[in-house]
Amino acid sequence: MHHMLLKRAARIVHVCEPGYAAWKMQRRNEAMVDACTHVLALWDGSSGGTENCVKYAEKKRKPIINLWAIWKGDRQ
Repeated sequence: MHHMLLKRAARIVHVCEPGYAAWKMQRRNEAMVDACTHVLALWDGSSGGTENCVKYAEKKRKPIINLWAIWKGDRQ
């Protein structure tokens, strides 16, 4: 799935050098929020990377649409 999405992307932006580090995920999230006009989230309210991204978007005053309740409703 990941490779299919990359093939269809109009543009790919590399924010950091390859390799995992938690700070790189935060840098990626900040770059996405900084570049967008709205945030579409699937966040269950738990702490972690998605929370950090949503909190950063709030700080930047980006409109946030969280689809968690709708997604969870389909799974019950």
